[in-house]
Amino acid sequence: MRKGSASFDKQLDALVKFVASVVTSRGRANEETKQSFFDAGYTEANMIDVVIVIGDKIISNYIHNLTGFEIDFPLAQSI
Repeated sequence: MRKGSASFDKQLDALVKFVASVVTSRGRANEETKQSFFDAGYTEANMIDVVIVIGDKIISNYIHNLTGFEIDFPLAQSI
């Protein structure tokens, strides 16, 4: 999933691609990716949840960058 796809699961793949599109376009996901997200069974409520989680991650990254707090969980391996 960290590589931008989850070919082993259609619904999860649509989610991963939607998240990548939202993040790289700063909230302006392309219509094709957005439609694929909905076609995979996700709802507008799910879309809002995704944006909230992205926002939460951005906030925690900014706080970490500004404060230099120690990371208290295992780091993911580089891909």
